[in-house]
Amino acid sequence: MAPPNGMQPQMIVTIQPVGATFDPPARLTLPNVDGHAPGAQVEMYSFDHDLEEFVAIGLGFVSEDGTVVTSSTGVGVVKAGWHCGSQPGGSGTVHNCPTCQKCENDDCVDDPAQSEVVLAKQTEGDCKIGKCKGQENDDSDKPTEDKIVGDCSAPGCSGGNIDWALLADPTDIKEEDAKCKTCGGAEGKELITDKSKESLACGSSDPSEACYTCKDGNCGNQCEASSEKTTKTIEITDEDPLYQGLKIIQEKAPYVRLDVKGSFSLSEETGEKCCKDCTKGPDPKKYTQIGIKGAGSLDALFIVPGLGLVYELPEKSYGPLELGGGVEFGPGTKGKLELSAAGKSETSECDADDETCSELSLVGGGVTAIGIFAKIKGSVAVCSFFDEEDCDDVAAGEAEAASAFNFSANFTNKIFNGENCTKANCYSYQYGKAEFKSEVQYKVEVAGIYKFQYQNDISVTLGESGVGGTCGKN
Repeated sequence: MAPPNGMQPQMIVTIQPVGATFDPPARLTLPNVDGHAPGAQVEMYSFDHDLEEFVAIGLGFVSEDGTVVTSSTGVGVVKAGWHCGSQPGGSGTVHNCPTCQKCENDDCVDDPAQSEVVLAKQTEGDCKIGKCKGQENDDSDKPTEDKIVGDCSAPGCSGGNIDWALLADPTDIKEEDAKCKTCGGAEGKELITDKSKESLACGSSDPSEACYTCKDGNCGNQCEASSEKTTKTIEITDEDPLYQGLKIIQEKAPYVRLDVKGSFSLSEETGEKCCKDCTKGPDPKKYTQIGIKGAGSLDALFIVPGLGLVYELPEKSYGPLELGGGVEFGPGTKGKLELSAAGKSETSECDADDETCSELSLVGGGVTAIGIFAKIKGSVAVCSFFDEEDCDDVAAGEAEAASAFNFSANFTNKIFNGENCTKANCYSYQYGKAEFKSEVQYKVEVAGIYKFQYQNDISVTLGESGVGGTCGKN
């Protein structure tokens, strides 16, 4: 009564008395003591006392939780006797191949007849369906989550991909939006003004929102503030006498080259606004807003007096020809500094006794080089007899050499101010690695047709870069 094909199943059960028969076959369920995988197919056996050997009675399958093996519908015990299931991977079990495969010459191979069989294990919400032949698009699937909240839509499957706004969903609206808006539009997937709530109260139980009503889809204090505003502005540009004074310094000092650009503006705006806090009153209140905005750059070269020269040749005309050029050489320092500032301050009767802070931000940065510099340049242009400003370069050339240590850094400084302001001033900075660089370059251009340029440099990095400051820290 040994099991077939050398198998040694962990459990064999008996049904008595001998000779009893079952029609239809009695379905057989056994504990999965042999450790078959959940969903696996298992060959079931019964001992036939007439043949005096175990015979296959058909397939069973393992439950999803892996606890029991149950014979398939229409398969089971026909005659009383001993009964068991095959072992995992047991030799001679001709039907122990997994789904999508069949047994062929003692091996499990792909079974084309099962190509359309749907696999037991699927990934929910991926818009795909797994079959023996591979994955197929399944637009009937439903994504398990909505990653975009409050857009009046729900995700769906389209062409096997997740479309996060495929379906209209009137319930997908944020609580704040729902106060005065609703889902609508041509496809029902747009936030639109809920006209049924126009002029109705929309505030919470907080006294600060007691005067809030809906207007054009917005919830707030809808007081009738005047749209008239008074604005005063002061501007300073590079045409200002301050900038012109720097040019005069450069003309009088043959060891300095300064190129300054920038603008600065100061504005004041007054008008009326509605207070967000209803306890300050529902009527409009006056406000004053002051803004500061500016940006500028300084490109400079300084040569040690007595050891070099910075000179820009004045342009001279000889008939239709115009000549120009310049020369720079000697030990010194050169660099570029950029600065910007922005600030905004507002005071109003709405903000009385509240924490109000004006903020001024200063941002700057630049590069500096210390070493020996040399540069020479020249140009020849042909000008029109009818328009002296209409000139075209005929020939131009430039040669430059330098050996210097280079440094770069930038900074930010934020200043807060106000009678009840509790914000702390802060700063931050960043500096790059120092670099020693030696370079030489020259270029020549003739009538816009012939151009030649050469450049070569050697650099060595020194030190480390770093950052620091107090902005962004608690």
